[in-house]
Amino acid sequence: MRSWPLLLAGAAIAILVASSLIHSPQPAVADSALSTVTLSSDETGLVAAINARRIADGLVPLAVDPALTQVARERSTDQAESHYFSHTAPDGHTVFDLLSADGIGWVYGGENLAESRGTDPVQAAISGFMQSSAHRDNVLGARYARVGVGAAQTSDATIILTVVFTD
Repeated sequence: MRSWPLLLAGAAIAILVASSLIHSPQPAVADSALSTVTLSSDETGLVAAINARRIADGLVPLAVDPALTQVARERSTDQAESHYFSHTAPDGHTVFDLLSADGIGWVYGGENLAESRGTDPVQAAISGFMQSSAHRDNVLGARYARVGVGAAQTSDATIILTVVFTD
């Protein structure tokens, strides 16, 4: 995967994107099966920013999915604790491996990653996502209906944000 370092509003940010159109044998979870989940302020802010962009583009907002949120949090925490920033963990697993291992059904899936050392990691992340066609495609993907967002802080105060998109 490629990383695009950007300088946005005085914040250093690096962004990565992954998308997959791999069919999973498990059925996608119906919207009625979604439950509530408590999000951190960075997680809430990023979901709001993503949904604001979707609404402005005439798309329906994404529903926050607790299982996807757990996967996104696991991804952010693993990167923060293991000192890497990539769609592929040092042991070789990806978000799609975690989705399958957790029994989360999906047909279309994507992952956006952002890291920021600035004062507003959410604004830096959404600005960076919208400036990259691959990230923007995930944010504005019409096939996506669910989202999970995870935030973790490294020992040097870098915030790592993971966004997991599925249908």
